[in-house]
Amino acid sequence: MPHLALVGDSVFDNGRYTAGAPDVVGCLRPLLPSGWTASLNARDGTGITVYGAGLPDEKGERFRPLLGVFDDLIVQAARQLRVIELRAVCVEPSDFVNAIEPSAAGGRKIAAAIAAGVCGSRS
Repeated sequence: MPHLALVGDSVFDNGRYTAGAPDVVGCLRPLLPSGWTASLNARDGTGITVYGAGLPDEKGERFRPLLGVFDDLIVQAARQLRVIELRAVCVEPSDFVNAIEPSAAGGRKIAAAIAAGVCGSRS
């Protein structure tokens, strides 16, 4: 049985930020192909990547270019892996509950992007 483990930080472990709505893995499970399972092995407080859409305009203008360079380095380091560009997934202010934590809406978008990557990799 195929299994998908989400490993990382509050990008996946966002339950405390969703006001009772499902977290990323809760949104992901029904989107996976039949027979697949998913587990949450992520913990808020660790770090994986950075995305800056949730930064307020005044901070965003200063920090987004630097965060973009950092994200680009992560993508380059993961050359052999499929990478989901959170900068392209979470683009609306409603995708965040603060500058970096995904909201329920952002979590649904992240789950959909993961499911699309998994389904696309099976063709």
